[in-house]
Amino acid sequence: MIFRGRSLHDYGLSREPDGHASAGTTPRTARLSMILPHFNTGLAISMLAIALLVAGCGRGDNPESSSSSGPALPEQPAQDFLSRTFATYQTATSYRDQGVVRLSVSINDRIQRETAPLNVSFHNQMFLLSAYDVRMWSDAKQVLLWLEDPTTDHHDSQVRVQRRKSGTRLQLEELLDDTIITERLNAGLAGPAPQLEWLFAPEPMEKLFQSENKIRYDGHETIDGTPCVIVHAQAGDDVYRFFIARDSMLIRRVELPPPRAEVIALATGADPLNVRVMGLELDLVGATLQPPAEMLQRPPMPQRPQWVHALVPLPPSPPSASLGRSLNNVRFGTELERELTSDGTVVVVFVADRVDLTDGGAMLTPHSAQSIASLNLWRQLLPGSMKRRLRSFAIVDNSSIAAELNQPGSLPALVDAQQRFQDATKTRPGDLVIIDGQRKVAWVQSGLNASGLPAFGTVVGDVLNKIEVSQRLHEQWQSDQKAYREKITELSVR
Repeated sequence: MIFRGRSLHDYGLSREPDGHASAGTTPRTARLSMILPHFNTGLAISMLAIALLVAGCGRGDNPESSSSSGPALPEQPAQDFLSRTFATYQTATSYRDQGVVRLSVSINDRIQRETAPLNVSFHNQMFLLSAYDVRMWSDAKQVLLWLEDPTTDHHDSQVRVQRRKSGTRLQLEELLDDTIITERLNAGLAGPAPQLEWLFAPEPMEKLFQSENKIRYDGHETIDGTPCVIVHAQAGDDVYRFFIARDSMLIRRVELPPPRAEVIALATGADPLNVRVMGLELDLVGATLQPPAEMLQRPPMPQRPQWVHALVPLPPSPPSASLGRSLNNVRFGTELERELTSDGTVVVVFVADRVDLTDGGAMLTPHSAQSIASLNLWRQLLPGSMKRRLRSFAIVDNSSIAAELNQPGSLPALVDAQQRFQDATKTRPGDLVIIDGQRKVAWVQSGLNASGLPAFGTVVGDVLNKIEVSQRLHEQWQSDQKAYREKITELSVR
């Protein structure tokens, strides 16, 4: 296999902020939302790492149940009632909420919950959105867009600037015409904030009102002391439930179409039969049409903003400092030492990460479970000629997890309770490491998923053929940095 100047892009990879390569993954602190193809718009996004909050049994703030003896439903058809609701947003000159989106799933009988901010403030020409790590601010003159992401220095402090048409109401396309901002919103738990569509789209959620779809009343519920009418709307396989306050005609909660169990199973490495999606909902806490007592204030921006006409994708970070590190003088202990012997064999090691549970046990993080499953699948598909030239296994620091992993046909797991391998290679839990035939670190990336298998196989093949992968990466990084600076200069606001 000939290298021909391959870069991260040739391998189908990118880099994390710390220089680790990423095969369609992000750091394991990324949220569950980042795993999923956006299930409302159908936008396919790369599957990313996951951090879930292991919780107890369901919501602590259970709403008051609806009752058959409750107030009468509106006399007008449910479709007209929902249309009136959207008209309330369309004519509003002031609106604000403290929206929170929640996704709840059960994996192996453990409830796991993810939340994210999704709130909007709007008054006359002033507008503010805080959704996931996206920030939008508008006044009468301009729209500013940026990312609140400390891991990338807030996307290298880039701030998108767009002039507004004087005296006109904001339009949805003004807010969603930047590719990077739109991708980040689509990757969120509920996608772009529905409030944006209700307030600024010409025909909010128009697909719900097509003749073949069904809209009906579904009872009452009281949310935060506010009586609400429930409207059930179905468009194809997508089901929405709107909890609408009768006094203000504002939506206080909306249940959104959740991701399929198979998607979560693929993302987390869980058995689809053990995954149950409990729900996806947006709580619009404090939703009101009342003008704010004080003028809306622009939220904090990057300290030294780079003003640009469009956000520019970030270049790769420098290659990992682990590359080229020799393990020849390191002693790991009997079992691990034997697997890392310098006999010319290439070794693939996954450093598993775990989470401690409230019952005193431990389990692999979904990111690690997915990576181990993908690596095991990859090694099973290898041709015999490659299998004879490399070894692959996982390292864990917990003997009970190792015992669970060491099943027939599974990826072997070794215990490294003192984390000597991580110390010697300067890697971290969740990393996938390639050690070349000279016992040097040849490659480090954050995890592995099914979509990254071909690219990872290419890297392994190059290491087997003694190609200097790390040197090529350094050269490519320098080239990418130069191209990035040139693009920033081209798009700078002057």
